Amino acid sequence: MKASKNIFVVIASVVVALLLVGAAAMLGVGAWRLASSEGNLKGLKGTWRQFYEQGNPFPSRENVVKEKKNNETVDFWFAEIMKELRKGQVAPNMGLVGRLRQKVRDLLRGLMSQRRRNANLDLLPLLRCTTCYETDLSRQADTVHCAKCGTSFPVRNGVVAMNEGQKAAV
Repeated sequence: MKASKNIFVVIASVVVALLLVGAAAMLGVGAWRLASSEGNLKGLKGTWRQFYEQGNPFPSRENVVKEKKNNETVDFWFAEIMKELRKGQVAPNMGLVGRLRQKVRDLLRGLMSQRRRNANLDLLPLLRCTTCYETDLSRQADTVHCAKCGTSFPVRNGVVAMNEGQKAAV
């Protein structure tokens, strides 16, 4: 009788632990979704604002003033919506789950990054001289030089400026 009671307590404890883990996972997913939705909304709002402030699609001063008021209204409602969404929510970037998620994201970005691979690519054999169309180009310090016609092309920040070739003095 005592053994079956202990088994029941163990099973009940495991079920409660699983429920707590599931609830924590659901809370983490909800916080992550809230943070990503907020980021998306901020991005869209920034694009919209940039269009109206930099593009100046409204030539009259009166329309510009109206649009500034509209932007203020959008900012107010955006803040109100975010307050409403956050009621009873845990801050998305706080706590162990947020930090762990950020570390995993950073690790995956580092592993998936092509920056190291791209740095080792040699594109010189794919280039042609824009003057004589020769493929025999050689790199010397911060220029690429054509062996046939003597044209030199500058290299800036690792990019060959093929449109700025200068013929060597003969």
